[in-house]
Amino acid sequence: MSMGPGDPAASTAVGEERHGRRPAAILAIGVAIALALAAVGLRQNTAPPSGLEGKQAPVFSLPLLTAKPTRKPTVVQVPSSGKPILLHFWGPSCAPCVAESPAIAKLYAEGKASGAFDVITVSAEDVPDIRAFIREKGHDYPVLYDADGRGHGHYHVNAIPVDFIIDAAGVVRHERRGASSEGELRDLLKQVAK
Repeated sequence: MSMGPGDPAASTAVGEERHGRRPAAILAIGVAIALALAAVGLRQNTAPPSGLEGKQAPVFSLPLLTAKPTRKPTVVQVPSSGKPILLHFWGPSCAPCVAESPAIAKLYAEGKASGAFDVITVSAEDVPDIRAFIREKGHDYPVLYDADGRGHGHYHVNAIPVDFIIDAAGVVRHERRGASSEGELRDLLKQVAK
């Protein structure tokens, strides 16, 4: 039995063939989107290292952002505490940074409670976006605003997120490009605190 173009059985067979292709096409589109998103994430993670490991950490001062604007912002110098520091460069529009933010918040709380280390974050993105992110997420870690990119320049940060672990003597001991887990950062801070 042959099916012609006007035969209802033919249109059913063609419809089944098209429907059979539809899930494969949807899967192919999904894979393409996932690869594109991965490429964007990888691009943020593949910047060359700064070359600062083992060297004295560059010193810079930036204004501290608060949830609400203040007339005269507090200026913070980095590094200055005399204890280990996790220096975190990030931005609220960066997906890996957003994913890493709960770990940064938890480590900040631990360091504040124990006094064993400090966590300082630096962002060059729009102030309203930074403040909105902090309020929305309920994070209270310090954010220094790098309007002119001075801090980013000193640490050769051209893609975010980037984490630097600085020891109590002010020497950069570790550099992590791309999002890091809470456990990875905690282990690096413990190594420096010894």
